Amino acid sequence: MKSYGSKIADFIIYVVVGLIAIICIYPFIYVLSASISSSDAVLKGDVLLFPKDITFEAYKLVLEEPGIWVAYGNTIFYTVVGTLFSMFVTICGAYPLS
Repeated sequence: MKSYGSKIADFIIYVVVGLIAIICIYPFIYVLSASISSSDAVLKGDVLLFPKDITFEAYKLVLEEPGIWVAYGNTIFYTVVGTLFSMFVTICGAYPLS
């Protein structure tokens, strides 16, 4: 059985971790809400947590841009090649150490 002090410490830890989680998650929620809200609502500051005047016009504009697909291709290429190169170097360094 936990002591009274241990229970208080656990409660404080849970509260602090919960607050940190909220602080870390809120920007992602805000960006998602702003991305599907109308530009007028975002500029007025009406979007805080939930989207206002939902529209997907911004996504349409981004996906119609041909450069975005080149950027995604570069991102995938650099991620795959970088990971493989990093694994190769790590394996080559780990083998003599083992």
